[in-house]
Amino acid sequence: EIERLKSLLEESEKNNQTFQSIHEDLQKLNSDYRFSISELTKSKSYLEHQIESLTIPFLFLDEEINIHKFSSGVFKLINIRQADIGRPIKHYTTTFKHFSIHNLAEDVLASGASIEDFVVTNTEEKYLVKGLPFHTTDNEHQGVVVIFYFIPQSIIEKLIPAVSTGQPLNTKKEVEEIQAPPV
Repeated sequence: EIERLKSLLEESEKNNQTFQSIHEDLQKLNSDYRFSISELTKSKSYLEHQIESLTIPFLFLDEEINIHKFSSGVFKLINIRQADIGRPIKHYTTTFKHFSIHNLAEDVLASGASIEDFVVTNTEEKYLVKGLPFHTTDNEHQGVVVIFYFIPQSIIEKLIPAVSTGQPLNTKKEVEEIQAPPV
């Protein structure tokens, strides 16, 4: 009987050592996960700050064409607010004439390709609108990114003669002007 108890005690001690080792491994994993979460939180905060500081209006739509995220620059173009995240984009009006963000997003999702369109607002401002498929790192469709590039009238005036005569433009200078909508 004593031998059996000694055997059980030894087995119990071995189990205790095993559990202690597992506990230490779990503590290490927990520490690693906490560090990873901390790094992800910092990265998310950094990206959120970057999005808010951008002057180029852009919009992220999920695969169901619901509003996922946007820069503050879209407020001038689309009648949305922060509380509209998660809602379908087709429910919102824009300042664009004869243009549907929802239809652009549907076309991008269906084709899997980038689509560009030249659009005009009700106040005659011109924009190049670019819809791009948004993929995860596993290359799965996650939605659509829509970017709105304001095109100043001065660029339009330079483009018309250049296109008709075939003259090159000072591309770098023109690109710098096509960055942000007027404030």
